[in-house]
Amino acid sequence: MFISKHTGLAMLESLKNIPDDYLFVVGPKDSSLIEQSLNSNGFEFMKVEAFCSQDFLPESFDWLINLWGSHIFSANEIQLARQSLNIHPSYLPHSKGSDPVLWSQLNGFPQGVTLHAITHQLDSGPIYVRQIVNTPLISAGKDNYEVVINACITLFADAWPDIRIGVIKPFHPDDVEDSKPNNRSGTLSHQTREYDRFDDSQKDLMSWLMAYNYGPDFLPKISFNGIEYKLNLTVHKDSN
Repeated sequence: MFISKHTGLAMLESLKNIPDDYLFVVGPKDSSLIEQSLNSNGFEFMKVEAFCSQDFLPESFDWLINLWGSHIFSANEIQLARQSLNIHPSYLPHSKGSDPVLWSQLNGFPQGVTLHAITHQLDSGPIYVRQIVNTPLISAGKDNYEVVINACITLFADAWPDIRIGVIKPFHPDDVEDSKPNNRSGTLSHQTREYDRFDDSQKDLMSWLMAYNYGPDFLPKISFNGIEYKLNLTVHKDSN
């Protein structure tokens, strides 16, 4: 099991009551907390920089599982296990690759969680289970991210016992079109919208947003379906 970050640590909790012969490969993010938990539960582990697929024979393991690591698996690494599982924070095949919660929101896709097999094509393996996660239309990306991550943790805890013993079988979806994986450079390039000038509607919107931006007690607000939302903006020149 490749494990990284606080989300991987949270998923580790669901494995404590499922005895097995685990080998964990720990990534750099939140590694000290993860190693502390692994030690306290008597799990065998190594750091990711010490892992070498050539130290193992093909199909040495029953499962290759990625618990929130950012490691991109090589063909040799995938062949180490008879079966594999990755947890992806989108309703695949929508929003493959990096920053899926952001891209789902930008493209109007439903937010979601998918547990799927690992293949050489990023986030394209057969799906064990997927779930739509309902989020408000007007919701900050950070808030959506937290909701989806919690859903990932819950779905893995609920589904993994049945996936592990073969009750849940993988399938190939045919209800939505395939998508090209996103990458971080694409996310960053899309972050800034460039304007030489505003048209009348853009100017009106910017003037309204700026004019009412006096702080937490006096902010621009919008009403959507009878619910009012304050728009708390921080405006400053980017020094980067």
